[in-house]
Amino acid sequence: MVEKELLMMGTSVRERKHETDRAPGKVRPGGRTERCRRAVAEAALSLLRRGNTALSPALVAEEAGVARSTVYRRWPTRGDLLREAQTLHTSRLRAPDTGDLHQDVRGLALRLARFFSDPTEIAMNVAMATHTDPDFNDWQVEAWQQTTLVLSSPFHRAIERGDLSAEADVASLVEMLVSPMVVQTVLTKRRVTRRDALRLAEQVMRIAS
Repeated sequence: MVEKELLMMGTSVRERKHETDRAPGKVRPGGRTERCRRAVAEAALSLLRRGNTALSPALVAEEAGVARSTVYRRWPTRGDLLREAQTLHTSRLRAPDTGDLHQDVRGLALRLARFFSDPTEIAMNVAMATHTDPDFNDWQVEAWQQTTLVLSSPFHRAIERGDLSAEADVASLVEMLVSPMVVQTVLTKRRVTRRDALRLAEQVMRIAS
C-alpha cells in the first residue's frame, strides 16, 4: 500500500512539472518562445537593414516565417517590433570594466567602432538622417537614451573611484566618442578603423583629465 501511494505521488509530481513546462508565456533558454522572439527580432533587423522602417506584424511575420497570429499577439505595434529588434541589436554593446578609465575608454571606443560600422546600424542612422519617418526617429532617440546609460557607465565608475572629477560632463564625453563615428559611417561612408577609434579615445581622455 505504501509503495502504491509513493508511486502515485511521484506520478503526480511529474504531471505537475509537465504542466508547468507547458504553461503559456513560460520562457526557457533555447525554448520555442525564445526561438520565436529571436526570429522576429532578426527579421525586423533584416528589414531595417534594407531601409524598410515601416515595420508591421504582417510584414515581419512573413520575413521571419512565423505565424501572423503569433506576431500580432506578442508584438501588436511597430514600436513593439522595433523595441525587440533594438534589444537584440544592442545586446552585444557592453562597456568594459577594467577598473582603469583609460583602458575602459579605449575598449569602449573599439566596441563602438565595430557597432557603428555594422550595416544594420548604418542603415538605421541613414534613415534617421533623412527624416523620412519621424515616428521612427522619435523611437530611435528614446532607445538611444537607454543605450547611453551603458556607454556612460565607465565614466560614472571612475567618478565613484575618485579617478574623474564629479564635475565631469559625462554626456558630452560620450557624445565625443559617438558623434564622429556616426558622421564617418553615414556621411563619408567610411568604416571606423581601430586607429580612428583609439585616436578618439585619446582625445576624450585628454578632455576628461
